Amino acid sequence: MDRSGTELMTESWEGFRLSRQQEHVLGPDAAGLAGRTVAEVRLAEPIERAVLESAAHDVASAHEILRTDYRKILGEHSALLMVIEDEPRIRVSERSGDSAALATAVREAQRVSSEESALDLVLFGRTDTDQGVSLIVSAPRMSMDVASVEVFLRDLQQACAARLKGEHWTRDDIAQYADYAQWQFEEAVPTGADKERAAERQARLAALPPLHLPLELRSAGAGHEDLEWTVPTGLARKLRDLGDSCDSGLRGVLLAGWLGALWHATGRPDSLAVDTTLPRRTFSELATSIGRFESPVPVFADVAEATTLQELLSSVGRQVSAFEQPEEGSAEAPRQFAASLPGFTFSDVASLVRPGAPAFSDLRIQSSDDAHKVALEVRGTGEEIRLTLRHQADGMAEGGAEALAACLRATLEALGGDRSVALSAPAMLDADASRALIEATHVTRTRDSAPAHWHRQVEQAAERTPDATALRTDTGAWSYRALDRAANRLANELIARGVAPGNLVGLCLERSDVALVAMLAIAKAGAGYVPVDPHLPPKRRAAIATAVGFRHVVATDGTASDVPAGCDIVLVDPELTVCKQRGDERPDVATTDESPAYVLFTSGSTGLPKGVLVGHGQLAAYLDGVMDRLGLTGAIDSVALSSLGTDLGNTALFPPLMTGGTLRVVAPGVSADAQALAELLTEETYDLVKITPTHLEAVFTVAEAPERLMPRTALVMGGEPLGWGTYNLFRAFLGDCKLYNHYGPSETTVGVLCGEVTSGELADLASTVPLGRPMRHARAYVLDPQGRPLPPGVPGELWIGGSSVSQGYLDGTADQKERFVEDPFSPVPGARMYRSGDKVRMLPDLGFEFLGRVDRQIKIRGFRVEMGEVEAVMRRHPRVTGSLVVVTGESTAMHLVGYLTDAEGSRGSAEWIREFLAESLPEFMIPTQFVALDAFPMTSTGKINASMLPAPGTYSAGSTSSVEPRTPTEKKVADIVAQLLLLNDVGADADFFEVGGHSLLATQLIARLRDEFKVSVKLRNLFERPVVSELSEFIDELLAKKTGEER
Repeated sequence: MDRSGTELMTESWEGFRLSRQQEHVLGPDAAGLAGRTVAEVRLAEPIERAVLESAAHDVASAHEILRTDYRKILGEHSALLMVIEDEPRIRVSERSGDSAALATAVREAQRVSSEESALDLVLFGRTDTDQGVSLIVSAPRMSMDVASVEVFLRDLQQACAARLKGEHWTRDDIAQYADYAQWQFEEAVPTGADKERAAERQARLAALPPLHLPLELRSAGAGHEDLEWTVPTGLARKLRDLGDSCDSGLRGVLLAGWLGALWHATGRPDSLAVDTTLPRRTFSELATSIGRFESPVPVFADVAEATTLQELLSSVGRQVSAFEQPEEGSAEAPRQFAASLPGFTFSDVASLVRPGAPAFSDLRIQSSDDAHKVALEVRGTGEEIRLTLRHQADGMAEGGAEALAACLRATLEALGGDRSVALSAPAMLDADASRALIEATHVTRTRDSAPAHWHRQVEQAAERTPDATALRTDTGAWSYRALDRAANRLANELIARGVAPGNLVGLCLERSDVALVAMLAIAKAGAGYVPVDPHLPPKRRAAIATAVGFRHVVATDGTASDVPAGCDIVLVDPELTVCKQRGDERPDVATTDESPAYVLFTSGSTGLPKGVLVGHGQLAAYLDGVMDRLGLTGAIDSVALSSLGTDLGNTALFPPLMTGGTLRVVAPGVSADAQALAELLTEETYDLVKITPTHLEAVFTVAEAPERLMPRTALVMGGEPLGWGTYNLFRAFLGDCKLYNHYGPSETTVGVLCGEVTSGELADLASTVPLGRPMRHARAYVLDPQGRPLPPGVPGELWIGGSSVSQGYLDGTADQKERFVEDPFSPVPGARMYRSGDKVRMLPDLGFEFLGRVDRQIKIRGFRVEMGEVEAVMRRHPRVTGSLVVVTGESTAMHLVGYLTDAEGSRGSAEWIREFLAESLPEFMIPTQFVALDAFPMTSTGKINASMLPAPGTYSAGSTSSVEPRTPTEKKVADIVAQLLLLNDVGADADFFEVGGHSLLATQLIARLRDEFKVSVKLRNLFERPVVSELSEFIDELLAKKTGEER
């Protein structure tokens, strides 16, 4: 190539511009040479140092790049240029030692000053094996890429052979690298089409969903760690044969395997990409040149569940082949997203043995990839294929790299077999690994005997301590003797009315002492109770009644009118008048493990409620397991806060009555009133409290002494994910109390996972507080869509087995064939497992992390979005204590709205979190609007009520009324309502519930009114007077009464 025009204004040096590849390697660090390329190769026989030095001098003399220095010859702020020296700088040294010393020598060769452009060779004699001598080669990365190592070694072999004959060695067919770099900038200018393709790649990279590695940590160490694996000989031969039949060769096969492994390991995303280093020797003349030709390019994979291995392989092959075409201008490496992608490098050296020349073998090229969080390096030598999984130190928790390696092994095995099957077909764990993981997750702890049913344990407690207090309410208390006898009388009444073992009896009662007596009586009669919340909408109550086909319903005067016609209504009052004439002897009715304990109705995807049938055996198994996990022994005192219509509160409802402790029954109005509940929990003490995080947060906000809210022994969180911000709020006040996170769907009887939370050390790993490990009655598996176990850290669906799996859904309320199936992993014949629909992953301690619902996926502008993922990222912000993402709008107007609770107490627009999300999520996953709330609205069960969230625009809405507040009290009340509902202003005729108020905000409103006016406003007062003017008038009456009393 013609070098005219490249002369510089100097008598000493001729400088050449760097190539694009060199500039990419150099990156923003223009002061150094971006590291060294280091290789180690074994010598069949020793080579004299003088011979090696002379041979290396010959090779460097032939290849100008090996005697090239890099200087800013026009001044400190000028561009770095290649300066070709007349004489090469070769440094040859000799060392010896064991394998550890050899590894040290290799590391030292990598750490040679980046200012050094010399070629370093080290003859290393092995003292601990018979493997003879190794040669370590070290050159600047700017001068030698991976493929150049092979070129250098082959030329070095010939040069050594010539020197051994007393001859000089030279080559005259070399395309020099400086000429290539100059041609690149003069001739290989990107065309309009090249720029368009590059822009398309950039746009495609920007649209990629975040890729979460197994057990990925948000922080990472400065160094890197390697996990190595040599592909078994048989599989290596199959992969090489496959590579011979592909245009992209073995490189394309291994790259497809890497993409497939990442797809499996990261939760099966729709699309992903790998930052792939390709040799880019696009002209045959460059095949035997030395220099920095390789460059990184993104290789994409769009994968659906039905995508076959062959389709993936073909797609990768087309992309690799396209990049290896001579259109040099199209190879501009996109830097913006490269570091966020997994990396991939490849080299394959068939043989380094030549007749008449020193024989080299076992070539190992050291990794120089420190830019990626994880990368796969493939090194082929002869028939061998060595893989190195290189990842940032502390970039993944223990087991993360191993999980990724397991997925890689499984995918490569599949590529060596039938490639017409789907990429989703291969199992990520073989049978032995699956069995070992399941056994490690479930440590068998058998009981001497099966636990007794709950009502039998209540009877035993009544015999042991008949005078102890069993139930306590605001108005009185029940001893165990009184409770047992009253339940016996009511049970005898039910039996006399025709209730038979196995029947289902409706329980149309609010939470109360009488309701507890009725539940016990129904169990004693051999029947199961079916709670029907009197506050449910009439159509919902009717649907439950129709599904069950009630013949008998226990109700009060206030709820009897809602009972379907034709039902026998057992009308109860506080004195249980209906059964006063019955005997108080215990009914002679036996229950089996399959006898119904209760039926609970949950929401169904079809819009109709699903009835979950729980047997006495399943309930007994759960209660035994949870008391074991919580370490509860002796008589337990607890408080009942939750609706009887859900099993959330069963954790605290049954244990006191079974152990001779006291159950404090809290009236629904008190538990819904944060202020009243805070006062009750402060005044009284318990061993056990079960509550949702949202509910407890609401209580914390109004409690004067939060530390006094805590129970003596166990605070159990459940019903919704527990965020780290919420945990940090609670833990400062725990004292001697232990905090547990509890999880379980109704279909598996209250709970299956539970774990004590002792610190926030997992906050860098898990987006929410982990759920804990299976309790002794339960089994839990993370399975892929084909029902096979996944390695720890890999997301999958949670399937639940064990002795608490319910009997399923009532006939006609849901199709249970897909939800309840035989458990193939259980040692118990005929055992079943339940498909939860929850997305989870296993953590290093074999606990579980909740990741969201598998069915909370939507598409926005063609991109699939998992709303649980967005919520998880929001919860990582140190100010966010809770998050919820909802979708609003339709078609092209569809967008996300992010709701959150702020530890700093802000309300309204929460745009301050947008920049934080932009660090982790692509644009299409970031909500359009953010709203900070005082607290999330709750359902009667203490869970977030998404349907009651305020519209995101209401905080900037106009006036909600035409009547301006007239009195000072009206103005204050209206201001408080406006602040709470995120409205600009509120009129005197505004109805709190019609302008956006709901149950939880009602609690917050009452707390603020009490604080503002120093009067005792009750929650029921708001429901009776929801209009601002009416409520203000009532407050004025209270103020007048208070003034009169003070006089």
